[in-house]
Formats: sequence, C-alpha cells, structure tokens
Amino acid sequence: MTFPANIILEKITGLSGVAALNLMHGVILILISTALTVLGGHVPARMAAKKDAAIALRSE
Repeated sequence: MTFPANIILEKITGLSGVAALNLMHGVILILISTALTVLGGHVPARMAAKKDAAIALRSE
C-alpha cells in the first residue's frame, strides 16, 4: 500500500517518499495478524469440539 499511497501523495502535494514501511515491520505485522486469526478460529473450534453434537444441534 505504500507504493500507491506515495504515487497519489506525490501527484497531489509534490512530496515523494512520504509513506514508508520497513520490511521487518511489515513481516512482524503479518505474523501478529496470522497469530490472532489462528487464535480467533481455534478458541471457538475447541469449545465446539467439547460439546455433544446432538445437544448442540437441539439447542440451535
């Protein structure tokens, strides 16, 4: 997203290189996002796995 943002900002304001993201910071953000997504899917799945299927379907 930094490349399109820089192009748009350069055309509007004449400034170049305003938006910048370090490669390591991008990798860290992706890892954090992946971990949160896995955790967000894992917790409900574990709770559902502990329930009896017939009781869970009956209560819906």
